[in-house]
Amino acid sequence: MWPHHDYWWFPGMPLFSDIPEETPPEYFVIGFSSIGYKPCTSRHFELGFQKVAIYANDAGVTHMARQRLFGFGWVSKLGDCEDIYHSKLEDVEGEMSIAVQQYGKVTQLLKRSWWSAIKNKCASRAFHITMELRKYRRTHKWKAP
Repeated sequence: MWPHHDYWWFPGMPLFSDIPEETPPEYFVIGFSSIGYKPCTSRHFELGFQKVAIYANDAGVTHMARQRLFGFGWVSKLGDCEDIYHSKLEDVEGEMSIAVQQYGKVTQLLKRSWWSAIKNKCASRAFHITMELRKYRRTHKWKAP
């Protein structure tokens, strides 16, 4: 999820082109609350819940990660590149200064129940997107930059 015209974003929420360049984490919290997420404090796996982490530096939100199924690490996407897996949220954290162009720190954790994901049809959408990605990978060869 990213508020950019090439990616899916929450209905009714403005895209990056319509908001200040320094996007506060609260903007993402509002968007994710529309599909059942609520703020939490624990980075640990909790049975029955999905978690996402919002990274920010001094300029605002820079990155997000989603907890993998059954808490086996985290998954995130580096721009247009493939998804990466990391065992801890700290693995992709960096400095807060925008001058060093790093992701900064985890500033907000959110969670929702698996039931909420089913109720909001997120599971079927995720399955559909996964199948589309697999189809794309079969027909397009990925080349390292």
